[in-house]
Amino acid sequence: MRQYLISNRTSWFKKDTKKTCIFCEAIKKKKNKKFLLLYEGKENFILMNLFPYNVGHLMIAPKRHLKNLEDLKESEFKEMWDLIKKSLKILKRALHPIGFNIGFNIGEIAAASQEHLHLHIVPRYKRDYGFMEVIAETKVLSEPPEKTFERLLKYFKKIK
Repeated sequence: MRQYLISNRTSWFKKDTKKTCIFCEAIKKKKNKKFLLLYEGKENFILMNLFPYNVGHLMIAPKRHLKNLEDLKESEFKEMWDLIKKSLKILKRALHPIGFNIGFNIGEIAAASQEHLHLHIVPRYKRDYGFMEVIAETKVLSEPPEKTFERLLKYFKKIK
């Protein structure tokens, strides 16, 4: 008999993401553990993806609710790119990935389930893909996001 590993992403898919913005909610409530909020800068913040593609999957977003990259103020843009650099250094030091995917999903057609502008940093590891990913189309993580959050938080607390 075939067995299935059911993803916890189902609750996310069923959610009406047009009514709530997880980014605005995260920065307004500032509940670090609930939203896996790692760092709050002057104009941007860093949080972990609750449904990561890989261990250490981060997202950086402006505090202002914006839809488009071109709507960022110059200061927001500069801080965002500075946080990318700092995040890469921390991820390399804490998790030792061998590469990264970094990018934006802008607009619904680009798989942006949230209209709040944000970028993804996805660490990549040797042998990312195994039997489960290829055959079962299921992502297997080596640790839960909450544990990765605890490992990374001490580094993000040191950002100046």
